[in-house]
Parts: sequence; structure tokens; C-alpha cells
Amino acid sequence: MLPSRDRLSPLLATLRLARRDLLRHRTASLLLALLLALLVGGAVAGDALVRSSSPSAESRATTLMGEAAQARVEWVVPGRVLQSPEGERAVSEGDGESAPSRGEYEVLLLSLLPEGSSLLGAVRATVDAESAGRSAEDLTVLETDTGGPELAGMFVSEEGVPPEEPGEASVGADLALRLGLSPGDSLVLTDAGGDEHTVTVTGVHRAARDRTDLLLAPGGLPDQGDRLDAPVSSPVWFVSGHAPVTWETVLEINATGSSVLSRAVIADPPDPEEVALPADPAASVPPSPWVFGSALAGVCLLTGLVVGPAVAVRARRATRDLALVAAQGGDPRTLRRIVLAQAFLVSSAGGLVGAAAGWGGVWAFTSLARARGDVTFPELVLPVRDVALLWLLGVAVTLASALPPAVRAGRADPVAALSGRPVPPPRRTRVWWAAPFLLSGAALTAAALLVPASSLYVPGAVVASLGLVPLAPALAVSAARPAGRLPLVTRLALREAGRHRERTGMAVTVVATAVAALVAVAVTGASVVAAEVEAHPPRAAVGTALLSFDASEEPAPERVDAAADTLRAELSAEEVVPVRMLAPDRRWRPLPDPHRPCPEWAVTPPPGTRTEPVPEGLLQGEPNCALDGFGLALGTSWPTGGWDNALVDDGSLVRALDLPGARRAADALADGRVVVTRDAGLWTDGGARVEIAPPGEGTWTFGESRGEDGGSVVGDTADPGDDGGDVPGGSTGNPGPDADRGIDAEGVPAVESSEEPTGPAPDADVLVRDAVAVEWPGTGYGLIVPPSLAAERGQEVRTVGLVAPAVGRPSPEAVEGARSAVREAAAADLSVEEPYTSPRTRRTHALLALAALVAVGACLVATRLAAEDARSERRTLLVVGASPRTDRRLGAARSGVLAVLGVLAGSVAGLAVGTAVVVGENLAPGFHDPVWPLVVPWLLLSGVLGGLVAAAVVLGAATAPVTKRVRVRGRDPSA
Repeated sequence: MLPSRDRLSPLLATLRLARRDLLRHRTASLLLALLLALLVGGAVAGDALVRSSSPSAESRATTLMGEAAQARVEWVVPGRVLQSPEGERAVSEGDGESAPSRGEYEVLLLSLLPEGSSLLGAVRATVDAESAGRSAEDLTVLETDTGGPELAGMFVSEEGVPPEEPGEASVGADLALRLGLSPGDSLVLTDAGGDEHTVTVTGVHRAARDRTDLLLAPGGLPDQGDRLDAPVSSPVWFVSGHAPVTWETVLEINATGSSVLSRAVIADPPDPEEVALPADPAASVPPSPWVFGSALAGVCLLTGLVVGPAVAVRARRATRDLALVAAQGGDPRTLRRIVLAQAFLVSSAGGLVGAAAGWGGVWAFTSLARARGDVTFPELVLPVRDVALLWLLGVAVTLASALPPAVRAGRADPVAALSGRPVPPPRRTRVWWAAPFLLSGAALTAAALLVPASSLYVPGAVVASLGLVPLAPALAVSAARPAGRLPLVTRLALREAGRHRERTGMAVTVVATAVAALVAVAVTGASVVAAEVEAHPPRAAVGTALLSFDASEEPAPERVDAAADTLRAELSAEEVVPVRMLAPDRRWRPLPDPHRPCPEWAVTPPPGTRTEPVPEGLLQGEPNCALDGFGLALGTSWPTGGWDNALVDDGSLVRALDLPGARRAADALADGRVVVTRDAGLWTDGGARVEIAPPGEGTWTFGESRGEDGGSVVGDTADPGDDGGDVPGGSTGNPGPDADRGIDAEGVPAVESSEEPTGPAPDADVLVRDAVAVEWPGTGYGLIVPPSLAAERGQEVRTVGLVAPAVGRPSPEAVEGARSAVREAAAADLSVEEPYTSPRTRRTHALLALAALVAVGACLVATRLAAEDARSERRTLLVVGASPRTDRRLGAARSGVLAVLGVLAGSVAGLAVGTAVVVGENLAPGFHDPVWPLVVPWLLLSGVLGGLVAAAVVLGAATAPVTKRVRVRGRDPSA
């Protein structure tokens, strides 16, 4: 039954009055709507970016096996294979047996797969590609027929058509951009066997996270016959059928030597206790519903904090209009309805504009990224229900924020309002509101410490930070007290901020809340990025060219000169330094001091997988200190054709690499000392022990090795373990609870350690030399010795590469051209050091940029809204004779004061929340487990926040509300 006209009339009248009032005060209404649009748009954009950065299970399955295949099986080695549920990690437990033929293995696969399954064969390989002077290395190639229904949807063509005939290929969008490829171009492929094949590009397919750089039609790769263990390629099978491939079937196929990617397993992963090899912790996975629920609660809280004060100020602007309604017979209920109707209209319009802008911005941003081959956001994911929910939340929070002003409007005295003397709000309540927040935050933090419960740190910090919100007016009053010594406009702005507490509280609260969110995101994001960068250290300074020769023999001088000339010509290199390495007939490597404390990075299990705190007093000689497994520096991993050994340098090479500590290392090499790239390789006496042994026979040798005059001695002792037995020097740590299954606590194959003492290998000796340690973890540089030491030992030295120090950062096109030229001129490989980046770090940077945009916009809107509310004060200044220039300067000072107060309060709150996130992550196991370092990007924050304050000042001066001149007794007082 529809409402009667009599019931609708008051509602329609209320809406008309609300609409007229909004139009009368259109500037303030537009500012409030813009504030809502910023918040809702930021929430929609953030939701879309997070969801789009992690492909869904179905999307990932389609990328790797099309829309119809049930599984993808890939041959690894004979024997058992351990794999993670989604197949991104696989470890071989090959037993050395010979591989069956492909036909025999396919029969075995069909016997293990569900009844009715069929196989579509394919071939996977790794190749290098070159086209028109540009080249790319280590490209993933899949050769299969995509014309059937089995692999429909696996490759989405953006240009051209899929390959159909032998010699045709489709390339990924990122590869097409790198090499400048388009349909019709030719591409030269070089496989692992060194054979070249020319293919014609027929199409460009969409880039994906699980990339396939090249799709070839059947017959594009060399025929490997019926072999499974072919040297050039490996077989792949796509399983079709109606029955899903379960985890039990996956384990059975693992036992035959293959890894399996199952659509059913991706959609419904097995329990962790059923998995022998856990998933990669660094892999991007969709956030859990709990994470989205927490983010949703945070959005509601942020919206309430930002919108509430702004709605209060907007309602106060309409006090006189509401008083007129009351004077003409409007009851308190009608006045409340008018205020709530205004809030509804503004929030609805602002929310719709913000949702559309957020979704459209993310669509444009992700589309541009994918067009450039960036797979940070592989697909645009934004459920309609999320947009609707965020819009409804924006409207609901605005209505809730408008309820107190609506109640006050119904209780206001219309006579006082019409006389221009509205009753100010109470001045004593706001300060007391801070106490419950501060006490609650302290209680949550104390509980997190006592339980312990890492999940309570962030709520505790957020609740405690809310205590700053009621203190915003008090902060303004405190800042106004010393105003007498400041310039005129600043003094007026500070005193005005202290006098108009509600207006000041609104602006400072809005700015502080937005800044707090920005700082918290910056601290958390910088900590995540720092953790990833620490795990992927650079091999040289950014822009440095690293060239390696592909032969295991000494390259001819002409070849070295040709490579150096090419680097100078293509990359404008001013200096080219040869990379010299000891020949592989004797292997040199540093030994750790077993009596020194074990460094944090070498303790097993590693951070993130520990279930117990690191034992105190753990030494490098104990089993849980896996120096060997974590790369104390067994050798230099420069691509040299099959061997690694110590580098030989007089200091010029390390200076060219320009890593931290390079100058100190270069001076040490010039003085005849050796350089170890881990502090663990430096002994307590300031020297190093260098083991020299035949290839493959060196061992970790513990114990005091003494020699005379730097001579060699043989280490023949081992340190006792905790159980009184001897601990072998080559131990890789505690194998953990899964040792009986062949894996350790890290999910890698367990290494059985002998209980017998491990002595030196035959013919091995140990040098004791003065040394310097530089922390270059994971760079691949193990031991660096001076030329005098190599000559003293009679060791052959070979040139394995070249290094050209950075002269600026070359463009990708210049790098590709130089790589192709080096390969043609000297048959060498070239790489240029780039800053580390990953999909997760790029997503973090995108979210940080979004938070900065919302923070800057909220700050500018809040200061502009405060300026709108200050029209009467500005009119008074003009009446008493202030010039328009002074008025503009005062507007700039007013905006600057509010922005500075908000930035100070928000920075403190944001640092607290960001620190709590990092601490909570590190204390997730119940003890300190440094997964993330606490990093505060001071320079970035200083620049952004300083720019925010400067923008507020400029906006306050340039866009101050225009005040009409007031004439007093026939003259203009502002003249």
C-alpha cells in the first residue's frame, strides 16, 4: 500500500527545504560532497587495487591451463617430486633411475588419472630471442595447439591471431614492448642446445603473472623424439575430462616424477599437514575475508572521523536558515529531518561520484599497466557488491555523523540564532573524550604484551590514536598561547584557531586522520619493501653493466677488447673493468669462525617459519647456524661456463661495483688483504681462514687453524655439539619435524648429516690471512683475493667478464640494443643492474600514491571548508580597514596553521599505527621474529607532508572565499 499524500507532503517539503539550503550554500555543500567523494573513491580504488593485484584461483587456473582442462602435468625428473599445492614450488627427490619413454609415461599417467581423462601433449622450453638488434634472455616457451576447446581462454590475443603453422609464434605483450614486435616481424630463437630457429610473429597475447613469453604452434621446437629427459625441452600434458584431479591423485603423480597444477586443488587447497612442501611465502595470494573485514572497519572509522566534524561545521553554517524555519512554525522534528536530508543528498551524490571516479581511475591505471606489459595487476577485479557496500557505508556514516548536529538544530533557540549570537558548543567535553581512547589503547597494548597476542597491537594503536581527535582544539589553543611573538597574520590565524574550536577541530581532525592513514601506509609499505629488497640484494650499483663470457676457457684478448669497445659505444661507458677469477683446478672459499655468535640471517629455521625463539648464545659452529645453506660464500656465482671460485682484484673491480663498503674493500685489496662478503667469515683475530681444496672435495673445517707467516695448515678438529657429540662442519641445521619425509622446516630437501667428525678433504689446506669483511649478502661475491696472493700460490687466473660502472641509468631500449651488440661482437651475455621491484612492492607503491592523493585532497578540502566558515571574521577585517592583500595573507596563514596542526597530530598517530603493524607481524609467532624491519621513509614523508602544507597555504591564498565589500557611512573601509 502506497503512502498517502498527507504522509508524503512533510517529507517532500523537507527535501525541498534541504535542496534549497544546499543550493544557497553551494560552496560548502560541494566541499562536503568532494570530501565524501575522496573517501569513497579512495576506498573503492584501494579495494580494486588489492583485489586486482592477486589473481583469483579461477583466473590463475585459466591462465595456466585454459577454461576446460582439469590439470596441467609437467615432467621434472625420475623419482619422487615434492610440490606445493598450487605448483609454484617443486623439489626433486630423484633417485637416479632412467626415465621411461614418453609413450610409456603417458600410459602411466592415464592409469593414475580419473576415468575418462584424456591428455593433450605440449612442450615447454627456455630460449633466448633476438629481433632487429634487440634481444631478450631466458624466455619461457610453450609449444602446443590452442585451437581446440581444451585450452580455450588460456591466451587472450590483443593483436593479430594465434599461431597455427610450424614457424609461427605469438608473443606476450611485455616481450612485444621490449623488442618492438608486431605481427609480421621475424624473431630468432636460440634454444638451450645453441640451435637457432626463426619464427614469424602472428599475434600478441596478454601478459600474465604466470607468464608464457612465447606460444609456438606444434613443430616450432626441435623434435626430441620419445625422450622425457630431453636436453632442450620438457614435456607438458593438459588433462581434460569431467572428473577433477584431487590432491591424492596429485601425490600419486608426484611419485612418478612430475609436478601437477590441478584446478580442483587451486580452488580447494589441502590441509597444511597434508602438504610436504608449503607454498612460497612471498607469493601474492588474495587477502582473506578477515583482512577485508578489518579494512572495511577501518574505512568506516576513517570516514566517521573525517566526515563527522565537516558535517558539524556545515550544519552550523545553516543555523540561521533553520532558525527561520523554526520561526515560521517548524518543529524540532522538521529541523532534524532537514539536517539529515541535507546529509543524505550530499553523501549520496558525493559517494556516487567518488565510486565512479575510483573505479574508473583503477580501470584506466590497470589497463595502462597491462598495455605496457606490467603484470602487477593481472586483471581488474571489483565486485559490484563492494562498490554498493562502500557507497552505502559512506551514506550511513554521514547520516550518523549528521545526527548530533540535527539534534542540536532541533534544540537551538531561534531567537539567538536570528540575532547573530548563536550559543557556542560546550568547551569542556572534548578533552575528556580523549581519556577513554587513551586508556583503551593502553589496555589493548598491555594485553598484547602479556598474552602475547600480535593481533591486538594494531587495534591498540588505532584506539590510542583516536585520543588525539578530541584533543585537536586543545592543541590549537596551546599553539595560540605564544602567538604574541609571531608575525601579524600568523598571530591572528593562531588566535582565531584557538577561539573557534569547533571549526579548528574539524579541520585538524580531517587533516590528522588523512595524514595518519598516509603515514601508516608509508611505514608499513616501506617495511614490506625493505624486507623484499633485503632478500634480493643488488649485484652492483643501479645502472652498472655486467658482462659474462660463456666459455670456461680464457677468452682471447681480441674478444675481450671487442666486448669492451661495444660497452663504450652502446652504453657510453667511461670505464670497463675486467672480472678475473681463479681457475677451477683448486677451489678457494672462506671458513666461518665456529666460536663467533651466529648471525640472525643464518639461524634455522629462517624468519617467518620459526616456532621457537632463537636460542641465546648460538654460535656459528652449532647445527642451527646454517652458514653453508645461507651462502656464507661458497664461491662467486658469475656465469663462467660451469665453475665458481674466488675473484681476483686489486681494488678496481669492487670500486666499479660500487656496493656499500666498496672503498674500504678496495683499499684492503690494494694492501694485499683478502675480502670476505659476510662478517661471519671474519675471525676474532681480524683474519680469515681460506680453505683451498680440489673441486668438490672442500669441506667446512672448524677449529683453530694456525699457520706461520700466512702459510697453510690443515684444520683437523671439530667442535662438540650440545649432546657431547661432534658437530660436522657442513651441517645445514636442524632438519625439523619433516625429516622423515625428506624435507626440512623450510620446505626444502633435508640433508642427512653424519655423526662422524668431518675433517679436511685430502690435499686441502687452509690459509690464514689478514682480511676485511663487507656485508654483501646474496650478491654472489664470495671471496675476493689480491693478485699477489694468487701469484704466491701459483694459481691460474682467468678473465670471466667485464664490468662497466654506471653512467646514468640506460633506457630499456639501449640495454636491449647493447645486449644484442655484445652477443654479436663477442658472444657474451650482458645484464644491467636494475632497482629491485616485484608485484607486491609495485602494489605497495600504488596504494601509497593513492593514500597520498586522498590525504592531500582531504587536507585541501578541510582548510577550504574552514575558510568558508570564516567569512564573518574576514568581513570584520575588511570593515576595520584591512586590505585585500592582508586578507589573502591571513587566508594562507589560516590554512597553513590548520595543516601544520593536522600534520603533527596525524604523523604521531600514523607512526604509532605503522609501528604496531610491523611489530605485530614480527611477533605473530609469540616472540620476536624479524620478518619485517621497521623502516620509516623520513625523506618521502617529509617531502609529501611538506608539500601538503605548502599546497594548503597556496590554496588558502589563491582560492579564499570572495567577500563583498562593506560600505560604512558612504565609504569603502577597505580602500
